Amino acid sequence: MEKLIHTSNNIDEGFFTSLVGMTRGVKQNGDGFAVDRQLSDGQSKGRGRIVMLGSSMGDIHLEAEAVQMRNGELRFEADGCRFAVPCIGQPPRWGEKGDAKHYLCGFEAVSGARRDNGGIIHSLRQLVPYQRAKELSCAIHAIDTSRSSPEVTEELAGLGVSHTSLGLAPVRINLVLTNGDVPPKALVLRSPDVPLASLNSQALKPLLGSDTSALLINSPDSVEAAACYVSAAKGSGVRISTMLTPSLPMAFRLERLFSRDEVSVCNRSEFQQIASALNIDYPEYEEPCDLAALARAMSDVAQARPCGGLAVTLGAAGCVVGDATTGGIFHVGLTAWAREKVCVMLSLQPEKLNGSEDRFFAVFAAEHALVHDVPMERSRALNAARCACLAVVRSYCQFRDPKRNWCSVSHFSNNNQLRPVGNVDPDRSWFRVRTFGERFGR
Repeated sequence: MEKLIHTSNNIDEGFFTSLVGMTRGVKQNGDGFAVDRQLSDGQSKGRGRIVMLGSSMGDIHLEAEAVQMRNGELRFEADGCRFAVPCIGQPPRWGEKGDAKHYLCGFEAVSGARRDNGGIIHSLRQLVPYQRAKELSCAIHAIDTSRSSPEVTEELAGLGVSHTSLGLAPVRINLVLTNGDVPPKALVLRSPDVPLASLNSQALKPLLGSDTSALLINSPDSVEAAACYVSAAKGSGVRISTMLTPSLPMAFRLERLFSRDEVSVCNRSEFQQIASALNIDYPEYEEPCDLAALARAMSDVAQARPCGGLAVTLGAAGCVVGDATTGGIFHVGLTAWAREKVCVMLSLQPEKLNGSEDRFFAVFAAEHALVHDVPMERSRALNAARCACLAVVRSYCQFRDPKRNWCSVSHFSNNNQLRPVGNVDPDRSWFRVRTFGERFGR
């Protein structure tokens, strides 16, 4: 039996179900985030308020088989049926996101489908335990540009996050497909955009608050709202961090990237879009990722104009981070020992892959904004990336909390040879850090 999905654009907002809220224990919570002040190279500023601006989503998870991209459609099998979903542009490959032509809420009726809150909620689920683990006194406020569902409101209340819904658009639906590989892979299909309600920019500014210390921008529906908050944040000396996703126009993404006092996060596909907009040569897609080629392209971007800090996430391969202060470019990735353990855990719970970049962004941005007194010989961006990577691993598998000195550090020399540094046992280290010869900045 084959089903061609042509669901209507009538949006059903009542299908959401919330996950159990995180426990409030300091030592350990549902995401396995335990207290460890040794993860940072500096001291925390535990005051003020973190504001997260974004949009909530509804995620429908399915385990799929026989996935194919053909004639502008994403085709797969699930629950004994075959589905064909028309896409806008090319259908996504594993590890990527794509856009469906029609609304996707009909997939909630498929047997085995699991429904969840997504979007900005992924980041907040990671940010809250980070705040508690670091014993920060700062509050967290979420500004949802979407029309928050009751389930989203309830979950945020359970997390202890204050919440404002701007109600500019109904909640969009994502279809998240995973496969049975070890490690599992995931791809995401997004429902099409819907028209936004009118926005009163003057009414938005008081929501930022005079006590705000960090503004985190994660895929809001409205670029007008994002621009309003950025303007208010810059006028108040608030640290700004942005996810450079296609939900934001390229001009806005480049403005954030080329602001020296800000930091940004994107995945490899999103970085390729940025490189292309700057006429910088970088391959659209290749597996495995050529880390040296990515480092060179990041260096070329930073040579074009002065950049803020930038982290490019690579899924299972970790991330490459450029530090605008020190000029260093680093790779942080799982060692073989840790990767094997994580792959086994993810094969049992493949749905945990979804939202990994959102969770990385939350901790990377907060650590970069709230930790100070990092010595100049050390990289503030590298410290934030390492903490974020470890936090994402904890959210996968709840292992005993890894310490900062479990990292293995290597230099990436001009002849592409990795040279270990220090006396850390590389087989028992969680993360391997590589430094590249290219500089991030002029």
